[in-house]
Amino acid sequence: MNGFIYPAYSIAFGEVTEAYDPKNKGKVDQIMLDIFKVIGIAAVYMWLTGYAYYALFQQLSEQIATNLRSEYLRALLK
Repeated sequence: MNGFIYPAYSIAFGEVTEAYDPKNKGKVDQIMLDIFKVIGIAAVYMWLTGYAYYALFQQLSEQIATNLRSEYLRALLK
């Protein structure tokens, strides 16, 4: 899920170094704002997918625990 975010962060942080090029004297603020928008969107995406990842594994573990308990109880009753 989050595999493409880390390379995207590397690219975005690389763009930060290019923003301070002497040729871009008046555009630094706009370039930095654009870069921070990209980083913010990536951070929100990472947060949402990370929560979904956690929630799905939580539900999976609850199902496994329920199945193990029922199998254990059946084995005891035999």
